[in-house]
Amino acid sequence: MGEINHDNVNFCNANDSANTTGRSSEQLEWQLHESNAVGQVELPIKTLSECTLRLSEQLDELNKDLLSGLSSDECKGVKRLLDSAGNLLENGENAPLATQAGTGEHEVAQYLRQQLHVQPCAGFMERGRRLIDGIGNVLANDFTFSPGSASRRAGNVIAVATRTGTIVAMTTLLRQMLGFALEHGFQHLGKNAALPPRMVAGVASLLLGPGLNLAGAVRDERNGTATATSRISRIWMGMLSLGGLLIAAAYDPIVVIGHKLAAIGPQMAAYTLSRDLLQTLFPLHENGGTNVPGTVCSGFMYGIAQLLLAEGMTNYASQSGAEYLVAEAGRLAEPMADWATATAAMALIEPNHLHDLLRSLMNSAVEMFDELNRTALMRYFSLQGEGSTVQWEAETAAEKEPLTNTIPLTIIAAGAQSAVAESLPGQPIAPTPPRENDTHLRAVSFAAHDIATEGVRIGLDRPRIGAGAWPTSSELADNMLTTSAMRTSVFEAVVSIALTVSTALEKTRLEQADQRHIVSALIGGLVMVGYPAFVGAHLTGRAPVDAPARQGGADGDPVPTGAQKPELS
Repeated sequence: MGEINHDNVNFCNANDSANTTGRSSEQLEWQLHESNAVGQVELPIKTLSECTLRLSEQLDELNKDLLSGLSSDECKGVKRLLDSAGNLLENGENAPLATQAGTGEHEVAQYLRQQLHVQPCAGFMERGRRLIDGIGNVLANDFTFSPGSASRRAGNVIAVATRTGTIVAMTTLLRQMLGFALEHGFQHLGKNAALPPRMVAGVASLLLGPGLNLAGAVRDERNGTATATSRISRIWMGMLSLGGLLIAAAYDPIVVIGHKLAAIGPQMAAYTLSRDLLQTLFPLHENGGTNVPGTVCSGFMYGIAQLLLAEGMTNYASQSGAEYLVAEAGRLAEPMADWATATAAMALIEPNHLHDLLRSLMNSAVEMFDELNRTALMRYFSLQGEGSTVQWEAETAAEKEPLTNTIPLTIIAAGAQSAVAESLPGQPIAPTPPRENDTHLRAVSFAAHDIATEGVRIGLDRPRIGAGAWPTSSELADNMLTTSAMRTSVFEAVVSIALTVSTALEKTRLEQADQRHIVSALIGGLVMVGYPAFVGAHLTGRAPVDAPARQGGADGDPVPTGAQKPELS
């Protein structure tokens, strides 16, 4: 290929100065086209600068030629048009025009005004504000960029990925790192010194969920918001937690509770509490509602997803968190009879941040799928059952915060081969059917849409951060005593049963792959069992009309359910 050198390029030949103005632009265009053809060009800055000046002079000459051909009145008209255009650009579309009506200049000025009306020439701050508003509309799923449901579905994915995906990924990564550090600390204490704090940590993690569940039940009864569904759900979850505790204590409490659950329990509790707190600060609104068919179907599909998640984490990200060190401790215990030797070997194990990140991404993907799938199923069955009591639940879901969020449940089983299953979603609280004098305000993003017939719509609400926006004490109490209580209870039951079964399978002749499959299937099944109870605990009612005045407003109306229930003092 050839090369064009700037030494051979002469845009300003002194011998041909008379034709320079007319030829400079043509020469530049020819040279650039020729350069594109051969692939290389070297043009110095000085040459380009001279060419630009020549082009500017050429335009000035052209303007002079045009103006010289105009009459005095036409020149004045051009000046008025320029003044009007400058005034419009500076002061906006409503600025007065200096042109004369009925003339061509006036038509041009009017056309410019119309274009400013269609697409205003905003300043820097105005453009920034519009950009922020546009991003907010997308996150709130209150926008349309194409006909049909494409924009609504895209908004669902964007909102869920922005809020749930980000929060789950961050808290999962924090959980894995915290669990690894905690188990390392227990290992350094020594065999005899480590057992008492291990037992305390294991037992405390098993009792945390039932304790919060009991406190939430007492609060609901005192406030008069407990329903038959919420009572049965709390009892159901309490029995599941009790079963997990008894199974772990009956088989081998030293191994299951003292050695395996001691670090896994606190790391999972830290994950669930931190995630739930962040989801309270960054709530979602959705129109899925709550119904029995949707709960059963979403629970089944979520259990399958947790089974696959456990398999994926075990096979592709096993070197992560406390379960990694627990599994390594069990593997090194047999060939190394000396505790000091085994402890020294454990101290050499370093955290694998790549596996931590992989677990975070996998868990985040499953939670995003669950939130989208759950809301879609709830919405589908709500629309299928027109006229039923679930219709008003979908319409008011946007104001039931923070319990309209996906509520996570995290569960994990670890042994020689760990299996992890995490995060059970929460459901919207079922409010009392709306009355004529209800004054609840619905989310702005739902105002422009026919929520009675449209498909699934999920959006991000305004963050609850800053003066006047922080969650109230009642909302935080609902979050801790209902959402976190039920989620932690399911975690305790599943993790204790899965760890016990995993410990028992280690003593069999089954292949390790078969052991993993059994534990993963057990995790998925236990999630399906606990799912309905988790949902039902949020289906509370309103405070009775004859409740004490402190529970209602000045006009005697009872306080709404869910996040707006009165705080238990």
